[in-house]
Amino acid sequence: MRKAAAILVLLHLIGLSAHASNRNHMGEFEFPKPSGPFTIGYKNIELEDAQRDDSYNPGHNRRLKVTVWYPSQDPLKLESYGSDEMEISELDKERIINSVPQDQHDAIFQGIKQFGSLKIYRFKNATPACGKFPIIVFSPGYMAKAMSYQRLFQELVSHGYVMMAIHHPYLTDSVMFESGIMLRVDDRPDEIALCTYTNDLAFVLASLPEITDRLDLHPTIDEGSIGTMGHSLGGEAIMRSAHNPSFNIQAAACLDSTTLPEGVRRQNREPSGGHLGFDIPFMYIHGGSCPLKGTTLDSLKRAQRQHDFICCRKDNFKVLMKEATHTCFGDYPFLQHSFPSLAIEEGFGYPENYIEDNYRNATMMVRLFFDRFLKNKTGIDIMSLSDDSITIETWEDLSK
Repeated sequence: MRKAAAILVLLHLIGLSAHASNRNHMGEFEFPKPSGPFTIGYKNIELEDAQRDDSYNPGHNRRLKVTVWYPSQDPLKLESYGSDEMEISELDKERIINSVPQDQHDAIFQGIKQFGSLKIYRFKNATPACGKFPIIVFSPGYMAKAMSYQRLFQELVSHGYVMMAIHHPYLTDSVMFESGIMLRVDDRPDEIALCTYTNDLAFVLASLPEITDRLDLHPTIDEGSIGTMGHSLGGEAIMRSAHNPSFNIQAAACLDSTTLPEGVRRQNREPSGGHLGFDIPFMYIHGGSCPLKGTTLDSLKRAQRQHDFICCRKDNFKVLMKEATHTCFGDYPFLQHSFPSLAIEEGFGYPENYIEDNYRNATMMVRLFFDRFLKNKTGIDIMSLSDDSITIETWEDLSK
């Protein structure tokens, strides 16, 4: 898992000869256009939790950064995919040298010079669109940057969602604050990391009114329609928070956390010894080729019975994407296809059609799930989305 996380770190630092199909008419490499009717704006905000000491920086309050993506009706614009946080440093170079075979060093550092040509459809401080849009608070995977999921963000925002991506200092590869201070990953025991992730998420959820006020997004944000979503360790934090009624979460989605059903098992135990499921609409998307090799729906059914879940709802969904890997939920597969030499570890080469198929399936699943339960589009039947590559069951099914 940590090798995969290291690859996600490197994807922000490397660019090599891209396929011509990803070039625009100016010869720049770009992400595909989002499919929804809105263009994409974004703003950054920094928060300080005055009630919490930072476990990674004792004696100081915990500080966070959140990038808020929101629908706009400004003309479509392209910006560089990278940012100040993604600039190469001497520390980055040392990590690449230690992580990549020596015969690939020259190609990688040459490719870094080309990385600035990659473009994505977004515009900082764009004018917010008119209307009220549901919020989805997002927590990334361990050691993965919050900006490693930009294609997913732009697609959801283009269909009328406000995405709030949490940057977790010392846990996501690097976080650049407005002051110029950059906080890099500090590898601590996973339980400390998970507690910090969960507390960060709780603080952002509690800070939604402050975020809305400071970014002047009151006309755009529907504060009564809140969803959460996370990948990997971020998904575990999502599961832990989904039980807390004080956060007013209406729906939650977990992308390939490797610890199901830990989030339920640790958080909610009945006096009888059983374990509550989720009492809000919940979707767990599991990659069939994720680090838990050999994990299938049958084995998850056995875990379901073993842990004796006593609350099983029809709106709690288990989705198995049979060919998906752990990294397919972020930007890495698309970047690897555009820049083939990113596939620097065995097993990280993706067939051409695989990338779009898995990206489209994952994005479709989460968008339709949130459309159904945050936008109340009652005509959407989640179970009908099953096909040869996707198996969907409910917690109610898994209890049988």
